[in-house]
Amino acid sequence: MTSDKTSIARLVEIAWQKGITDVVFSPGSRNAPIIIAFVESEKFNCICIPDERVAAFYAMGISLKTQRPTIICCTSGSAALNYAPAICEAFYQYIPLLIITADRPIEWIDQGIGQSIRQNNIYNNYVKGAFQYIQDARGDDDIWYNDRILNEAINLSLKHNLGPVHLNIPFREPLYGTTEELPTDVKIIKAYDHRASLSGESWNELSDIWRASERKIVLLGLSHPSEALTKVLNILVKDKSIILLTENCSNVYVEEGIQCIDRVITTFENPEEFKADLVLTIGGPVISKKIKKFFQTHKAKYHWDLRSEKGLDTFQTLTHKIDAEPIYFLDKLVALNSLNNIKFQDLWLVRNEKLKALQSDFMNKVAFSDLKVFDIVMNHLPNDCILHLSNSAIVRYAQLFDQKPDVKYFSNRGVSGIDGSTSTALGYATKSDKQNILISGDMSFFYDSNAFWNHHLPENFKIVLINNSGGGIFRIIPGPSQTKQLDQYFEASHETNAESFAKMYDMKYQSAASVEELND
Repeated sequence: MTSDKTSIARLVEIAWQKGITDVVFSPGSRNAPIIIAFVESEKFNCICIPDERVAAFYAMGISLKTQRPTIICCTSGSAALNYAPAICEAFYQYIPLLIITADRPIEWIDQGIGQSIRQNNIYNNYVKGAFQYIQDARGDDDIWYNDRILNEAINLSLKHNLGPVHLNIPFREPLYGTTEELPTDVKIIKAYDHRASLSGESWNELSDIWRASERKIVLLGLSHPSEALTKVLNILVKDKSIILLTENCSNVYVEEGIQCIDRVITTFENPEEFKADLVLTIGGPVISKKIKKFFQTHKAKYHWDLRSEKGLDTFQTLTHKIDAEPIYFLDKLVALNSLNNIKFQDLWLVRNEKLKALQSDFMNKVAFSDLKVFDIVMNHLPNDCILHLSNSAIVRYAQLFDQKPDVKYFSNRGVSGIDGSTSTALGYATKSDKQNILISGDMSFFYDSNAFWNHHLPENFKIVLINNSGGGIFRIIPGPSQTKQLDQYFEASHETNAESFAKMYDMKYQSAASVEELND
C-alpha cells in the first residue's frame, strides 16, 4: 500500500533506489501523503520527532555518521521555518540532507489560509539547490519532471561538497487516500562526481613553490574521520620543513604534529621564528581564534586553500585556491618530500613538549573548576568512543587537551551556535555501535532540552553536563566582564538544575561538586 498521489509513491521508490534509508518526520496533516507512503513501504527507518528544530538536528546527526542524505519532512507553515538552524549548520558543515516540506496549494498562498507561507525557496541561502514538485502531477510530462528534479536534488546533495537540498511539495486535499498499486518504472539518474585533476602547468607552478618554501604549515580544520587522510599526513610530515597543526575535531592523529594549537602559540617570545613561508589549509572551519590572528599578523608569502569550491581567505593571505581532492593533492606533495636539514618542524615540536609539561604541572595544582572538570573527564574517556562537544566555552576547553588516537570528535562548528548540540549527538548515536558521550554546557543543554522529547533515546549515549549557571564564555572573552550587564544580559545567569529533566525523561542522573566526587 502507498499514497494515491502518484509522484509521492514514486518519490519513495526513487529515494530507496538512490540509497536513502533514514527518514525523520514531524507530525502534521499536510505531509500525510508522504508519511503514509514512506511508513507503508516498510523499507525505511522512519521515526517521528515532534519538535521540528530537534528533528532537523537529529537527522543531521544521522547524516554526519552515514554520510548519506537523511530525509526530514514536516507539514506546511511555520513548521518549515523551525528547520532553518540545522539546515544552515549542515550547509556550512557539508552534511547531506533532503528537506521535504509539504505545502498548501500554490493558488492559496498569501490568501489568508492558515499554515500557508511562501515556502518555495525558503532556505535559498543555505541549501545547494531548491526544487518544487508540479502540483497534482498526472500526465507523463508532469511525472517525468517530478522524477527528474528529485534525482537532481539527491545527486546534488552528494556532489562535492556534500550539503542540504530542499524539495517543496504543494498538496490539494484529500490527503489520506491510498492505493495498492506500487510504481515499477521510476526514473533513476546516476551521477558520477569527478573533481578535476591539476594540469601540468598548474602543478609545475605549485611544486616549484612547495620545494622553495623552507617553512611550511599545514592547518587541518573540521574533518570527518578518514584513514586515508591520516595515512597520507603521517607520511607528509616526515619532511621536517612541514609542521601539521590540527584540532581534535580534525579527527586526524599524527604524532609529529601539534594537536593543541592555542597551548603552543599563546605566549610566543619570538613569533617570527614560527612564521611560515607557505600555509596549506584543508578541511572545514578552525576553532582557534589565536591561530587565525597569528596568520593574519605574521603573513605567509603563500596561502593555498584546499577547503572549498570558492576558496576561503580567512587570514586575508590567500594566493591559490586549489580545487582538487585532498588525498590526491597530498599524495602529489608526498612525492616531493625531501630529507632536508631544515628544523622548522622541530622548532614547533620542542616548544609543544615544553608547554605540555608546564600544563601538566599546572593542572595538578588547579582547583575544582570548569578547567579541572575537563582535565578529569578527558583523562577518563573510554577507549574507542565518540565524543560530541557543545559550543562556546566547551569546545574551546577541549582544544587545551591532547587528542586520544582512538576517539572521534564532533562539534557543530559550521555555524557554531549553541542550539542543536544534544539533538545532533543523539542522531549520530542511533547509527553508532560505540559509546557516545556529549560534553555540554548548561546553556546549550537547556536550550536544546526538547532533544529528549521523543521515543528514540539510544542506550549508548551519556552526557557530561558542566553547569556553571550561565554562559561562562562571556567571562573568558574580552569585553562583557567590564560591563554592568554581564550577569543578566550576557551570561544569562540561572539556577536551573538538570536533575528534573533527567527524571522527566527517565534518565539516570549523578552530580559532582568536587574533584573527589567527580573521580568517584
